[in-house]
Amino acid sequence: MKYQKFEIENEYIRFMEQIKEKSEKDFRKKVLLPQLKNCIKHKNILRIDIGNYPIANRTLDEVFANLMRENKIDYNTLLTHLDFKGNECVIQDILDMLAKTKQELEFVEMEKPTIKERLFKLLPTILQYLIRDIISFLKAKKEGRQLIVPLEIADYRMEQCKKCKNLSSTVLGVRCKICGCFLKFKTQLSFEHCTDLENMQWDEWFNK
Repeated sequence: MKYQKFEIENEYIRFMEQIKEKSEKDFRKKVLLPQLKNCIKHKNILRIDIGNYPIANRTLDEVFANLMRENKIDYNTLLTHLDFKGNECVIQDILDMLAKTKQELEFVEMEKPTIKERLFKLLPTILQYLIRDIISFLKAKKEGRQLIVPLEIADYRMEQCKKCKNLSSTVLGVRCKICGCFLKFKTQLSFEHCTDLENMQWDEWFNK
């Protein structure tokens, strides 16, 4: 690997003197970012002379964080192609920031829904709950669990539902506005639960 020297303070001053309206954001985007991408593309090392602390801190932090968040350059690749010179405190701050950004990205990646989950969310809410109920029914049946709850549990559930504001009366009976289920049937099924996440009306009950 070859070293590409980049004195951030001198480059910054030179850039800002060209046109007074230029900002640090322009410097990051038009000077430092292309340098970094170029050295990674050609498998070189960008040797950055930190220089002025305020300039370096504001400039480097955002460039590296944005690179990682955009998933264009990952953490290990970034560190492989960087060689910091200058104030050790600044370097540690930057490395800590990179590590934190890496952890945030990994967490987001874990939380990112799959294609199947994204497609599922495109379905109407009622259809989503219907599919989930069918899956829950088949799973309970396969496990040999009791599918119908005792009468006192069903009565308790119905009493709780009657206190809820998310109800609508229809010709076929009372329905839950959130999931669209008819309460007469829903309250009797062992695998069902209250779908009001903000104000749960039921305690979960499973007869295993």
